[in-house]
Amino acid sequence: MMSKFKTIFIFTCLDWYVLRLWFWPFLGILCLVGSVFVIQNLLVWLSVLMEHDASLDLALTLFLSLMPSVLVMIIPIAFFFALLRTVSSLQESSELDAMYAGGRSLLQVFRPIFMAGMLLSLLMLWITMQLAPLGKVTTYNTVAQLSSLKSEPSFAPQRFIQGIADITFYVEGENADGSYAQVMFADGRGSHGQLVMYVAKKARFSNSDTGITLLLEDGDQISGEKDSLRAVHFEQYTIQIPLDLEESYRNLSPDSDPSFMDAQTLYTTLQAEQVSSKNIAQWHNRLVTPLIVLLLFCFALPMSLQAKRSQRGGTFFMAIALMALLNQSQLIVYNNIKLAILPWWSLWVLLLSFAALAYWLLWQVNRYGNLSHLWQGFKRRVT
Repeated sequence: MMSKFKTIFIFTCLDWYVLRLWFWPFLGILCLVGSVFVIQNLLVWLSVLMEHDASLDLALTLFLSLMPSVLVMIIPIAFFFALLRTVSSLQESSELDAMYAGGRSLLQVFRPIFMAGMLLSLLMLWITMQLAPLGKVTTYNTVAQLSSLKSEPSFAPQRFIQGIADITFYVEGENADGSYAQVMFADGRGSHGQLVMYVAKKARFSNSDTGITLLLEDGDQISGEKDSLRAVHFEQYTIQIPLDLEESYRNLSPDSDPSFMDAQTLYTTLQAEQVSSKNIAQWHNRLVTPLIVLLLFCFALPMSLQAKRSQRGGTFFMAIALMALLNQSQLIVYNNIKLAILPWWSLWVLLLSFAALAYWLLWQVNRYGNLSHLWQGFKRRVT
């Protein structure tokens, strides 16, 4: 018994050959589809980042925080289509027939790819349970920080503006170089609410990672009261105005939206007496999503095997239709569980229904070699 169990994890040269045939298309499709998602996010966020003059660190943090959710979407796609290509390639070159003649069954031939699918499922489970929630929290907090930054603060001339607590701005006009002329700046953030006045002939505003930077030129600082009133002249004076973002930040707390909770936090909320249907739906959706990879493995084998000299263009469109059907079905059931319309086990029933269909198709392939007899029978009934 132990010897049979060990042989499952021992790869022969033929196993490594099949695995290599699958791996390089998988890596290529993963990079290609990932690049599409990265470019899409770049087009969405680039204008926002440039408008707010965000730093490189802030931009990289934003894009890296989006990657876990992107990986959850593209790993099943890359795995499925790479396997479709591998099976079709082996069948077209008659290598699959030679493997059959050597005593291997269909599942034995593609056993190493199934093992790779199990590893990818475990990777996706870790991403959905830990990395994706952390990435969403980081994305939310980065966007909160980004939205607080002002690319070039603008102020209406000859009007007092109180855009930030305890700070008042007044500008007389705007110079040709974009700076402000005759600026009055009242800062009440000092100890005991002591007001400090700045009067300058010229001022420039710019953003920083934490708020706004004000550069005053050729002016005076006025502080104190009555007898202690004093004025200090300066040629240049820089003032930092930090923006407090703590209230806008989120963390992995039980009070957050369930999509922002890591596995331990989400599981803790499920132990309460009254559990939200949103939390239940989120937990089971995270468990079901990684298993999609193994489900696609069961569909890829029968869909790829076709009669010799038959057209293979339909396989690609069937694969896209299957991916869309799986995604939309899971999304619909998940949303209905969130609304407490369906019970939590509905997601598992959906998964088992697709698994039963995949098993039936595999049985048909093992018996008849391909699924062409089903297609021919369907055509006869339609016509």
